Amino acid sequence: MSIVVKDTAELIGNTPLLHVNNINTGLCNLYLKLESFNLGGSVKDRPAKNMIEHAEKQKKLKPRGTIVEATAGNTGIALAIMALKKGYKMIVVVPDKMTIEKVYHLRALGAEVIITRSDVSKGHPDYYLDIARKIAKKKNAFYINQFDNEANLKSHYEMLGPEIFKQLNGKVDAFVAGVGTGGTITGVGKFLKRKVKNFELVLADPKGSILKELVDTGEISKDVGSWIVEGIGEDFSPPLLDSTLIDHAYTISDKEAVKTCNIILQKEGILAGSSSGTLIAAAIKYCKAQKVKKNVVTLVCDAGDKYLRKVYNNSWQIREGLYFKNNKNDLTDIISYPVIFGTMPKINKDSNCDLAFKLMNENSLDKLLVEDNNKNIIGVIDENSLFEAVMANSFKGKIKNFINTNVKKVKHSLSIKKLLVLFEKENFVFVYKNKKFFGMITKNDLLSYLKRNPND
Repeated sequence: MSIVVKDTAELIGNTPLLHVNNINTGLCNLYLKLESFNLGGSVKDRPAKNMIEHAEKQKKLKPRGTIVEATAGNTGIALAIMALKKGYKMIVVVPDKMTIEKVYHLRALGAEVIITRSDVSKGHPDYYLDIARKIAKKKNAFYINQFDNEANLKSHYEMLGPEIFKQLNGKVDAFVAGVGTGGTITGVGKFLKRKVKNFELVLADPKGSILKELVDTGEISKDVGSWIVEGIGEDFSPPLLDSTLIDHAYTISDKEAVKTCNIILQKEGILAGSSSGTLIAAAIKYCKAQKVKKNVVTLVCDAGDKYLRKVYNNSWQIREGLYFKNNKNDLTDIISYPVIFGTMPKINKDSNCDLAFKLMNENSLDKLLVEDNNKNIIGVIDENSLFEAVMANSFKGKIKNFINTNVKKVKHSLSIKKLLVLFEKENFVFVYKNKKFFGMITKNDLLSYLKRNPND
């Protein structure tokens, strides 16, 4: 790539290939294709550019026309960038489980974002693909339909596959990918299988998706689960997917994907998105299963900056049951903001209302821990008491006389059954271990626990 580019579109493709050095990959060399280096920060820049250019050649897109797409977020961002450059209006339909940062990014690019349900399957009237199709018809817009768009697949066959082949001088033995539309795994797989003898294609599938079973048995299961990883895994077989190309398939849990993302960051310094954790975990399993040395390639599908609030946040991991360090099997496992994390904001008893409001607002919290001058936790100030303090004294007034110090204190060894009884009256409790404050359990923490453990 030239040092100086004349158009941002030149920043799509030709991404680096990183040799993993600090993780055990058995006899194999594992390479990460850093698709996070693309203009929009993901592998989806390639098909977005190709699909729009193909639609223009086919006269399906009129000047100043409207593009509609259903997406997990990254395709929408990539399309919105290209639409912005070319003068098109962009409407994006996303499932509600997508990170809010992707929605912010889309709206900042000028796209109209429609958020729909993620808990329904194909055929339901609220399914995001069906909604996108209806919107396109109603507005006489171009539905780009990445799931059934051959230009999607061709971008990987003509760009991504050849890049990998060239970067390894043709010495690539396996490629590991997930399936969203099927364009990446099918496009790259077709190209490399035609170029490399004994090449193997490997599927990384989130636990709950039906695609591994499709590869293994040829049958589509009706037993669809749910998963947190974004952008890959399906409840149907996408039209672009040629599952007969796939030689091996691995199921990867959300917990393993999150753990792998954190390992890649700590060992290689790569901040990767959630789907990358699934791919890399599967790639490592494949590498360790090999009896001879191979060159194995997988993707860092997108950058992890949009997932800092989730994948790289210990508190979120605890609430979702994805915290990958050892559980203690007591109340300390439930606390999403243990004091040892240092992530729960604290405020001094002599601070003013302005600071309390700032800390609550910036951290999206409805209460703060309050400490004395010796750093001991003495209570909380919540949004109701803060409101009273501001009404009484203005934002410059002190919080001192509005602190709730009458908080129920419990030992970390208290049973869940007894905790549930307490929460019939309490909204939160302080937990102590060895007479030291460990953290606060809120109703949100307890609800998260009960969701993961419905029999308790």
